[in-house]
Amino acid sequence: IKRKASYIAHFDSGLMVAVSEDTKAANRWLGPLPVFHMPIFGGWKEFVVLEPVVPQDEWYVGWVVEDDLGVSQVKLSGRVRLLKGPYQVFFFGVNEHGDQIHLQQVGGGKLRTKHDYKKVPLL
Repeated sequence: IKRKASYIAHFDSGLMVAVSEDTKAANRWLGPLPVFHMPIFGGWKEFVVLEPVVPQDEWYVGWVVEDDLGVSQVKLSGRVRLLKGPYQVFFFGVNEHGDQIHLQQVGGGKLRTKHDYKKVPLL
């Protein structure tokens, strides 16, 4: 987190989940098109499964990568699948009040293969 250190200074890194890069993942963009969800353009295939350490009625997942920081606006209430890209990423969670929550990785897998997480939402 060299470039984004100032953005996450107020986050507790001990509550985040660090996920290593998928060296086979394509870049996120093909010109102006986001390709990470598009299999025809070499979309990302590996995923991790995260959940709050303390169950939450409502929470949101956020991420910090080398050149991006964001928070999903999709309300979550349990586990979530998140794609692994070509860069290391730090995932964090926030509750409905905007407070950081502790996340843990509980699994992973590859899209279009057998795994135990088919019913877990994919973001």
